[in-house]
Amino acid sequence: MKKMTKILGITAMVAVIAVGCAVLSFTGYSGSYDIGDKGPGGGLIIYVNRAGFTVDGYGTAYYLEAAPVIMENSLRWVAESYGHHWQSFPDVEGTETKIGSGRKNTDLILAVDPNAPAAKACVDYRGGGKRDWFLPSGDELNALYEQRALFVDGSRDRFWSSSQSFYNSAWTQDFAYGGRDGSSNYYGYKTNDHLVRAVRAF
Repeated sequence: MKKMTKILGITAMVAVIAVGCAVLSFTGYSGSYDIGDKGPGGGLIIYVNRAGFTVDGYGTAYYLEAAPVIMENSLRWVAESYGHHWQSFPDVEGTETKIGSGRKNTDLILAVDPNAPAAKACVDYRGGGKRDWFLPSGDELNALYEQRALFVDGSRDRFWSSSQSFYNSAWTQDFAYGGRDGSSNYYGYKTNDHLVRAVRAF
């Protein structure tokens, strides 16, 4: 009985240590990564906030990591089943553009349109074995644009964000000139095919 008690005590201590490590790694800035470093998901770190930023609905994060590759094909924002007529497009209410809103935006898109190609491609991505990739918000996409030189694919085309601009369109960014939705002609109709790169926050 004494031997069993000792083993259980060691097991409990290991569990406490393991939980403690997990808590420490997610509740404070660790200083482990700089912009351009390889992240835990196999991508590249594109944004660091030592004070932390809120990931809507999920807690505090300190880094944004972008997938090392663009999704294989240019993708629509809405599923093919919605056709091409703008009056049929689903209205995704509640999306935002700020850093920290992309993951919630992606959840909102898929709640309305479970087969939305751009958003679905991101959540289905499994880089580094991680399951928390999402379509970046407008400002997260701009952070990616600012660090575009880090990526060997070097695409200069237009990318989708997860931020809806109107019920028939969403924010995009042109990686050749930096143009963003809100400046002339840089919104994208949801049936347009644009590039997609997944990001994750941690």
